[in-house]
Amino acid sequence: MEYYREARNWFLHSVDKKDPKARDLKDRVGRHPRLRKINGPNWYSDLRFEDFVLAARASMAIGKSLSALGKPTDRQIADMVIRLIQDNVISLEGLRKKVGRRFDNKIRQLLATLYGMQGDECTGVVACLVGSLL
Repeated sequence: MEYYREARNWFLHSVDKKDPKARDLKDRVGRHPRLRKINGPNWYSDLRFEDFVLAARASMAIGKSLSALGKPTDRQIADMVIRLIQDNVISLEGLRKKVGRRFDNKIRQLLATLYGMQGDECTGVVACLVGSLL
């Protein structure tokens, strides 16, 4: 990503700097199993669509890493849901039991609606909630 940041700055600010080190980065990209198929990075004077794809993938990888670092634990998410229930923001009315398939589905729907969680991401939170709401 640093290479493309320097290329962007070079383009926008037109400073007299050395061309960013494309050759070193190209060697590193060539060793990466998913990125080696992309023909990049290229010298500043030869930037192509592949460079855009490579920069976009690098940005997405950085975003995913930051997202993983900031993700709350299952217990923290369960505590957030419990607070919402206690504050009457969400309701579990209509459920006679706080266990079973209907409860599990209701909690999974809530997690999908509130936090965009899907499938296996919900399992640990549901387990925490079952233990807390009994």
